[in-house]
This record gives sequence, structure tokens and C-alpha cells, in this order.
Amino acid sequence: MVLPSDWSYLKEPTLKTEFDAYANDNDLFLTNFAIAWKKVTEKGKESVLQQCNKVTCTIDGDKITCPVQASSDGNTKRYTGHHKVKHGSRAGESQNSGTLNSGSDWYQRPTELTFKKDNCDSEPPSSGSCELVGGVGVRAKFQCGDWTGQCCDDHRGCQLLENIKKEWNEGGGKDGTCSMPPLPQM
Repeated sequence: MVLPSDWSYLKEPTLKTEFDAYANDNDLFLTNFAIAWKKVTEKGKESVLQQCNKVTCTIDGDKITCPVQASSDGNTKRYTGHHKVKHGSRAGESQNSGTLNSGSDWYQRPTELTFKKDNCDSEPPSSGSCELVGGVGVRAKFQCGDWTGQCCDDHRGCQLLENIKKEWNEGGGKDGTCSMPPLPQM
């Protein structure tokens, strides 16, 4: 999608030069975009964001179970929970997004995450250990011997994916309602 403001940049000679440079060198665009994206997504959190560490998980029957790191390692304060937040039903979370601490409006950090094998993009091994090596959207990325795959968790990940699919089928995938502005003359 191109916004009208994007088209207006083409009339500015300096910006037109930038557009042309990116159009002719995708690697330059990807490098600069990655730098800009990192700045935007980490703004205000530069000192608290950390590198993701691999986590050893266990495969047992129909599930993969991964421990969740303790809330603190002595030096680093980690996420421990949040106040209950009311979401709209279209967000896919009704009112909760964590485990309710009884008698409180705080949600508690889980001690483990469970991923049913049915919620994986392909069949993982039936037993042994795995490593949780990263994430893609709401899916966890696992490496289990020769098998690499992605699974959504039972807590909310799979439900969110289903809600996105449902909403896309009901209202997405259709032509936009806004008309496209005329292309500028070059």
C-alpha cells in the first residue's frame, strides 16, 4: 500500500534520490530498515531488552513442555506479571491474558509453557529433549535433533491465530474501501 504522503516525497529531489537508491539496492534498504526498526521497537527500553536464550524443553507423549525462567537471576529483573487488562473480544483475549493470582487483579508469570504436538506445523519427535530457539509471531521455534518446527502454545497463542484467521475470513482479503490516489507524473 502506498500512502498519498509517500507519493508526495517523490517530488522532493533529496527524497527521490533516497527512493531511487533503495529501489536499486534491496540490500541497502534491508540494512537501513533493520537499523530503523530496531530503534523504533526498542525506544525507551534499550537498557532492559535482552538477547533471547535457548531453553531446554522436554517432549513427552503429545506435548512439549518448557520451563519459564525465574523472575530474577539476582542481577536482572525479569517480567513477573501484569495488572489484569480488559480486552475486547475481537482481540481474542476476552478479559485475561495470564493466570489470575487469587484475590488480586494481578496476573502471575507461569512456571512452564506447554505446546501440544497438534499445534505444531509438523510432527515433532515423540520423546526426548528439544531446544526452544526463538519465536515467529505467536509461535515458538523448536530444534529437536533433526526436526525444526514451530508450535503455538495452549495458553493464548493458538487462540489468537484462530481469531486472526476467522477475522480475515469474515472481513479481510477484500478490496480496500479507499480509492487509490492518481500516480504522480514523473
